[in-house]
Amino acid sequence: MPLGAKQFVGKMSAKMEDIMLGFGVLWGTGILPTGVQAPSPEIVPAPIPAPLRPPLDVTATTSKSSYLLGEDVKIEFTFNNVSSSAVQMQPFPPLVKIYRPRLEEVVRTFSAGTETKSLEPEEVASFTVTWD
Repeated sequence: MPLGAKQFVGKMSAKMEDIMLGFGVLWGTGILPTGVQAPSPEIVPAPIPAPLRPPLDVTATTSKSSYLLGEDVKIEFTFNNVSSSAVQMQPFPPLVKIYRPRLEEVVRTFSAGTETKSLEPEEVASFTVTWD
């Protein structure tokens, strides 16, 4: 590191798909005049922010654990605002895609609505789709 240079290194994490982001910045102050000693750099660790939490907890439930071939399946989606601020959902209801596990193949899609839904902290909204 050049004489008189400063270094800052930090780390930030977000709990959306366990994304980790590291960053660092290095900058120099140039050359010091002759005879001037550079102070020993003090390394102060940057505070690590708490992991970000999505503002909505989303659950999908059905009334039964298994269905007969051809039987309608009603799926209830619940959105709970777990943040300390109002959250706006647009569109509501949102687009829903159901995937086949491990194959990443879409097996059913439910179109998005056209409304806007605002949820205050701790407020819950739900909607039900029927897979027939």
